[in-house]
Amino acid sequence: GANRLRLEVADFFGNTTTLTLTVVYLPNRPLRLYTATRLNRDLLLGVVTPDSVKKLTANWLAFNPHQKTLPARVDPLAVKPVLERYYTTFTVPLPENDGGWWLQLKAEDDRGVPFLPLLVGPWSEAAGLSRYQFRATALGLWGSGRLALHRPGWLQLSLGPDRWYLGAPAAQGLTDTTLQVLFPDSLRRELGQWQLVTPQSSLTFHSEDSLMEVEFFPGSVYDSLYCRIKKRPPHGPFPPQAKVCSPVYQIQPFDQPLNQGVWLRLHLPDSLQRRKGLGIYYWDRKKGWLYLPHAPERWQAKITSLEQFILLQDTLPPMLAPIQTRIGTKKGAPGLRFRILDSCAGIYDEDQITVKINGRWTPFDYDPEEKELLVPQRFVPLGRSEVEILATDNVGNTAHLAVPAFRF
Repeated sequence: GANRLRLEVADFFGNTTTLTLTVVYLPNRPLRLYTATRLNRDLLLGVVTPDSVKKLTANWLAFNPHQKTLPARVDPLAVKPVLERYYTTFTVPLPENDGGWWLQLKAEDDRGVPFLPLLVGPWSEAAGLSRYQFRATALGLWGSGRLALHRPGWLQLSLGPDRWYLGAPAAQGLTDTTLQVLFPDSLRRELGQWQLVTPQSSLTFHSEDSLMEVEFFPGSVYDSLYCRIKKRPPHGPFPPQAKVCSPVYQIQPFDQPLNQGVWLRLHLPDSLQRRKGLGIYYWDRKKGWLYLPHAPERWQAKITSLEQFILLQDTLPPMLAPIQTRIGTKKGAPGLRFRILDSCAGIYDEDQITVKINGRWTPFDYDPEEKELLVPQRFVPLGRSEVEILATDNVGNTAHLAVPAFRF
């Protein structure tokens, strides 16, 4: 059920901030479909649950993205407890137009705690009046099952997203024990991409083109899940002047937090590795594509969540500009200030910057959030000085700035 989570963070100066969240924990209680048949313009469905169902909602989801989601009226429920399980039957009106619809079912128990949702489909008029095709899946639960013709006109199936079932009633010459399982080639390829990962797993799998590799080790995940790497067309916005060098690789389930993280590796052809300024970037919903820190020329990084990744080439050096180069000797006066901007790969570490005054290395402070460099007043000699700044971004692009400065 619902839990209240309170986070309090304090910095070294005693500033504090507090965040209170409501976290809903859903036990692993799936909806399982056990019957499905057509009654004129309605579907008669039955689900089995470990607890009694108090509320059930249904929506038709269009296979065609141009069609809208249709809420479905759920007629009064009939709940029957059998051996600590509850069998709930109900009817749902069929959509008016044909389009390969999926039916989404959501339910809650007497306490208002939801069960894991269920998708059933696709259903289509093209399947005929006495011929039905279903695919069943539940969030967070994958299992095997079998299909049997319970009686003419009925289908009985257990949860199994890794199987497609096609059945026909006995009226077409088939007996109640006849099974017909359909595995299209496209589905076989699709299913072959998914890998089961458990908290105890030591597992490595690759993208279809073998360019990306993900390595799980014991403790990588909190709980068992299925993963795959899905290639997608590149999408922006991209940083200015960045060149796209790969499709997007989305590790699914997308945005899934991990326990101890996993290793992400890229196996690049020589033609790509020779490109100057190439780097791995991950997708941030608010900021777009951001550089993923990784060792130079070692195309690997440890990630703590399953995200989207892409290869971008950045050949634009950082931009260096003076902000304040004339300072006084008054106690507490600020030092020399400079702006350092890099709109693509960025600069994350002070080790990527060198400051010299009159040819001598000089200490400085760099704020990567404000993109500002400060040379404290005490390190600036009186009178005129020559300041040199050398900055290198995360992919090796270098910029140089030489300006006079004055302390009076």
